[in-house]
Amino acid sequence: MTTSKKIFLHIGPPKTATTSLQSFFDQARDELLVHGILYPTYGRPQPGESYWVERKPHKQIYRSPVIHHQFLPWTLLGEVENLSPAKCWDLLLSEINETSAHTVVISAEDFFRLKHPKIQAVASYLSPYHVTVIVYYRDHFSRFLSSYTQAVKKGRFFGSFQDFLKEKSGLVKYFYQQLKLWKDIFGESNVQIRNLKNNQSKNTIEQDFIKILGLDEAVFEDYFNTAVQENRSPKPEIIRLIRFVNWIEYSLGSRESLRGFFIKNRSTLMKEGSKLKALVALISFLKQ
Repeated sequence: MTTSKKIFLHIGPPKTATTSLQSFFDQARDELLVHGILYPTYGRPQPGESYWVERKPHKQIYRSPVIHHQFLPWTLLGEVENLSPAKCWDLLLSEINETSAHTVVISAEDFFRLKHPKIQAVASYLSPYHVTVIVYYRDHFSRFLSSYTQAVKKGRFFGSFQDFLKEKSGLVKYFYQQLKLWKDIFGESNVQIRNLKNNQSKNTIEQDFIKILGLDEAVFEDYFNTAVQENRSPKPEIIRLIRFVNWIEYSLGSRESLRGFFIKNRSTLMKEGSKLKALVALISFLKQ
């Protein structure tokens, strides 16, 4: 059975201001609903719920509040403990069917990781609705630089940017291969590619999506001004420090060994004021 409801499925990819956009959607959820737009509460943990998710390099626990719908692709990938894709998607679909909203926005950058069978599963779950897939394009160099700083920040890489480019040289090809999969399954006319180059100043990606939804930007001006700009890349000097920490952890083999290293050598590391300042900056950043 088909319905008249429209779904805008935002699939990223990573490092295209996805988290900032999701922060806006989450903060403006009630106002969006007034205008017939639902940003679902399902596809993410509910109050009091928590789930372990297999996220490299470490397993992570996610609990409410979560601003994205990453649990939808994560369950399809088998990365969430004790939560099946059927349960996760059925709860979302129930929320969509029960709402009076005529339009739904779903946002998760890890949809872009899915291969053909999983994308087909997404299409099957959403088959009763008219689906428009939204992809934001960012020039490859700036995306690689942002991906590099994120990989260092998350402890997944300790080499130079040049090393990263050599290792990830296939990412450009991967982007277009993944895009083709989504076009093949949902239809090329149902996949919109938006140029992030025109949306890089503060808040304009949110404004761009409001235009996609056909809403008045002025209504959401306060939300544009208060939405959190998430996942910012650290400064170069912090990246160098984190690379050093990542290298130590890699060399020692575990995070516990890394802690032991710092405890054992803290007096040496803190002898000079500049080093102390750098370490304080590093610790502050890693706590974010």
